Amino acid sequence: MKATMSKTKFLLLSLVAVVAFSFGAIWLFQFVAGNKPYSAGWGPQRSRTEIEAACRDHVREADVKASQAIARRSAEFSEFIQSRKPGAKPFSKDVISWYGKWRAIKPGVDRLSSYYETYNELSDPTAIIWKKLWGKKTNIEKIQTGDPLFEKDTHKIFIAEMFDKHIFSSAELAQAMERSIEGAIKDIEAIENELAVALRQEILGRSLKPDEIPIAAEKFSAAISKMVAAAQWDAAKTVGSLVASEIAAQIGTQIFIRLGVSAGILTTGAANSWWSFGATLVIGIVVDIIWEWIDDPAGDIEREMIRALDSLSSEASSAIKDEMNEVVAQRSKLWEQAAKEMVP
Repeated sequence: MKATMSKTKFLLLSLVAVVAFSFGAIWLFQFVAGNKPYSAGWGPQRSRTEIEAACRDHVREADVKASQAIARRSAEFSEFIQSRKPGAKPFSKDVISWYGKWRAIKPGVDRLSSYYETYNELSDPTAIIWKKLWGKKTNIEKIQTGDPLFEKDTHKIFIAEMFDKHIFSSAELAQAMERSIEGAIKDIEAIENELAVALRQEILGRSLKPDEIPIAAEKFSAAISKMVAAAQWDAAKTVGSLVASEIAAQIGTQIFIRLGVSAGILTTGAANSWWSFGATLVIGIVVDIIWEWIDDPAGDIEREMIRALDSLSSEASSAIKDEMNEVVAQRSKLWEQAAKEMVP
């Protein structure tokens, strides 16, 4: 009986000892590490020079991430153009169809008809009387008032219609380009917010608390805004706000110009339809090129259309990449300077 009681006491004492040891270990861990893991410092005190060097490394990492994001976005635009290449075959067939050929000769037929009507009016006054009775302008009146005697460029209009039908419309091209540019800008904004947190942690020498993260982004943004306001160089003012619509419009202008659109013509477009207007002009340039192939067989037109789309894909995506990387290069200068000024 006594042996059994001794064994029970031993087990109870052992259990108490284990529990006490466990609680003691937990208390000791909290005492040493603190109840918030991000409150502990990262290491020994560092000099300002060391902190600035570490901040520059973070900026370089952000540059690389931004460049990669831009490459992805420009590739998305290129993929949009490439995805429309299957339309080259039906496009080429419509261009050389009987209706397409009729649209090609229609301007000449209109001219002959107009010349014949003008001759009749000059030689037979009753022709003029009949037109007056029907309330129509005579060809002589059209010549005097500068009105066109016949519809011009009907064949180019037809080609543009077929391009819109089988390849892409100006609205689709504009949306794809705008989507790529604004997407890249949003990517850069996200990378900048990550950079703000990394810089703040580097300066403090510890991880940030959850409620400190938005404050870090706000302080970094405020530091950049202060620098932009004081800047004398236009590039800083251009990329200082990172307003997607404004930067997209500026970059879009440069891209359209690189694709052959006149800067003067671009300025005549309405503000609410600027992207579509620019895209329409780009398509017009492609249509003018197609005009040179019009006597070729359908297979040749298809091949040349694919080549033209490849060229547009390459040139436009390269333009997006170059112009956006220029934005990042200018923005990076602001990042580095702001980080330097934030180091105590």
